[in-house]
Amino acid sequence: MATLRIPKYAYNGLRIILTLDDPTFELLLETVSTLPPTAYLKAVDDRIQRTAKLPEESVREIIKALLVLYNLRADSKMPVPEFALAMREAITDQKIIENVTVEQIQTRMVRLLGFEDSFGVTTKAQNVLNEYEHVLCSVRILSDVRAVFPEPLGTPLGAAIVHNLKISYHEGTELKEFFVAMDGNDVKRLRFLLERAEQKAEHLKNVLKAATVNYLED
Repeated sequence: MATLRIPKYAYNGLRIILTLDDPTFELLLETVSTLPPTAYLKAVDDRIQRTAKLPEESVREIIKALLVLYNLRADSKMPVPEFALAMREAITDQKIIENVTVEQIQTRMVRLLGFEDSFGVTTKAQNVLNEYEHVLCSVRILSDVRAVFPEPLGTPLGAAIVHNLKISYHEGTELKEFFVAMDGNDVKRLRFLLERAEQKAEHLKNVLKAATVNYLED
């Protein structure tokens, strides 16, 4: 049997999953089983929080762990029962959690991996969206007034408004950011390009619909 290496960023989510009480775990399973395939993880996050009544941070950790589980299973090409056994051994060998029986680990792994047509598709969609070197995380605009002073120093001659665009992005497992200064014309041009992108997206959605291809992002 192949040895699995579970990434450390999935440890917390696995601990949460394996220590949930039975009723809460059943709610989690029910929620995941009824999730439509999507590329929009916020929808998954909101649905699990609402249905399973779990804290926001716990849900995020659970989703990270589920994505790892489905990716590891796909890469291993093992049947689910065999993969669950390998996961049980990996969790034990890597000392991810204690005070949980190996039977419970294996049983919960098997049950969580039974949604290949829903969460499995979501996992594959995430892989497609995140296979780029840089993936956007968040955007913020900070606006400032910059005065223009004469020489020698005196009353300002005028002022300009500068918009600082802060872009945070993922590069592999790292979160990075950079700033870009913009004036009013840059903001208008950016708005035009974003609106143009939305128009293109609507056109492409119609193409997908005509071809009876499910659009996963919404």
